[in-house]
This record gives sequence, C-alpha cells and structure tokens, in this order.
Amino acid sequence: MSLCKVLIVSEDPLLQGKIADILRDEGYYVVVVRDRNLALNCLEREEINIVLAEEEILAKEGFQFLRSVRERFSEVVVLAVGSSDNSFYVRSLLNKGIYDYLSRPLTPLRLLSTIKRAEEHLNLLAENKDLKKRIGTRFSFAGITGVSEKMQRIFDLVLQVAQVRRPVLIFGEQGTGKELVARAIHQYSFPEGRPFFKILCPGLTSGFLKRGEWLKREETPKKVPDEFQGTLFFEDVHLLPFPVQAEVVDFL
Repeated sequence: MSLCKVLIVSEDPLLQGKIADILRDEGYYVVVVRDRNLALNCLEREEINIVLAEEEILAKEGFQFLRSVRERFSEVVVLAVGSSDNSFYVRSLLNKGIYDYLSRPLTPLRLLSTIKRAEEHLNLLAENKDLKKRIGTRFSFAGITGVSEKMQRIFDLVLQVAQVRRPVLIFGEQGTGKELVARAIHQYSFPEGRPFFKILCPGLTSGFLKRGEWLKREETPKKVPDEFQGTLFFEDVHLLPFPVQAEVVDFL
C-alpha cells in the first residue's frame, strides 16, 4: 500500500469516480473535491503529496489556483487532466509548474504510470533534502559547507592561521568565498567575540587611511583605537593603485 496521498480536483463526477477507483485499488489514499477553494482548504489540513486537477480549474483567473499551490505548497506535485493536443500549450503549462499533463481519454495505464513517476520524484526530493541536511551538519565549518578533500584542507588551514594573529592575504577568484574564509578565521581567532569590519577598497585614494574616508564605508567603525583587537577585512585590495596598497601594508 502506498503512503502517497492524492487530491483529485474535478467538477466531473464521472472523472472523479474513475480516477479515485483506479488509485484506491492500487492502495493510494485519495481525497476528492470539486473546486479550488475546497482543494486549498484540504491542502492546509491534509498532508497531500499529489494534486491531480482538471485543466479548466487550474487555468481559472489566470492560473490563480496553480500559483497558490506552487507558492504555498511548493513540495506538492501538480498533475493536469485535459483535452488539449497542442504541444506548445502543454509545454506552457509545464513551465508554469505542472509536473505532467494527462490527455483524455485517460487510461488506467497512463494514469498509474504518471502517478508512479510523480511518487518517485517526491521520494527523490525527500532523499536530496535529507542528504543536504546531513551534509550541512557534517561538513559545515564556520558557515562554509564543503565535502571535498581540498575544502577539508582549507578548513585545517583556517584553524592554523587563526592561531597566529597577523595580517593574512587571501587569494581567490571573484565569488569563491574569500570573505567567508576571512570571517571563519576571525571567528576562530576571537571566540570571545570581537568586531569584524569590512572595508570596500575600490574608489579609495591615497591618504584615505589618514583622512578617515574609509570610516564611512560598509561595516566600518566610527573610530579604530590603537589597542583595537578584531579583524579589518580589506575587500578587493588588489583594485587599489600600488602606492595606496603600500599605505595599507604600512597601516597593518
């Protein structure tokens, strides 16, 4: 017996009975309603896995019912039953979030094979969700997730660097997570909690450290005392002119 719950939304009593009988004979838990309001109410109260609805109901008022299901019950698989043989129209329905389109006349073989595929799809989503959860728990390090050997080496290096409170130069292409690494080093350097300030370097000119221009930029302090203990993260320091980079080195 399947644990999958199917909600049939149809105004056609004959279609309701035919589909419900076929699915119940195969061990599916089936709920039948005749309009979208009852369907939404059922989705809120029951743990429905698959919605099988008439195309006309899904398409009413600019596919309002379909949008509501997709937005509020994103893990539910939606199937449409209709009479269209227009492949472009069917493709447009799939693009709107329908998993599959069943054309009339609907045969038991076609119905059951589609329901089986939808059920397998749901199982795969559940497995992926569980895997991501386990990976996030097992391989998360200071907000960074990684499972490869290279990432594990980076995690080890972060711990080593964090023990030496000295300026650190982090190399990497744009979008590879340099700030995440900087924050990880900061987190393990100051477990008791100290400030982390990010200084956006592009646009800064010679003498900016003395003039205090950088104090007005993102996540920077109003004042950095001589005895400051924390992390100053100079983002995109390579975009500064060489003389200004030298000023940063002297400052550090």
